[in-house]
Amino acid sequence: MRIAILGVALMTATQLRAEPAFERVTISSVRQYTTSAYPTLDRLADGRLLCVYSAIDDRATRGKAIIVATFSEDNGETWSKPIVLIDSRPDLDYDPNIIVIGPRVIVTSTTVPPTHGQFISTSRTVAVRSEDSGNTWSKPYDIPMGHRYTSGKINRGVRVA
Repeated sequence: MRIAILGVALMTATQLRAEPAFERVTISSVRQYTTSAYPTLDRLADGRLLCVYSAIDDRATRGKAIIVATFSEDNGETWSKPIVLIDSRPDLDYDPNIIVIGPRVIVTSTTVPPTHGQFISTSRTVAVRSEDSGNTWSKPYDIPMGHRYTSGKINRGVRVA
């Protein structure tokens, strides 16, 4: 499955007529994952782009969702092979978010039980962090949220200065 990111840039009226405002770019086409979803993109302190997303391999893991990361050193022209950041087996990892504070990078996931069925009644917020712009990562750890359920993409991580 391929994951694509749409981007838009501010342009003058002349540029807008001459060039498309949106560009579709394939970030990952790894055949290992049958579904790639919920991408988040951010620029790291060292200038690289980081994209994290839920990767699901329905064949090998029976729907197991994990969080993977891929990097671009050329502003999105090419991307690295995805690496696994969060794998909370047997739970499912969705809705990743990125917080960048200088060289510190925190990636979070909304992690739900595999038995969530038709609705989700509980979740955990799982995170990993890097102190060197994503070159090395901590082991996954839980962030206590004080709620039975916290949604990922609705409550995106925010850095407060």
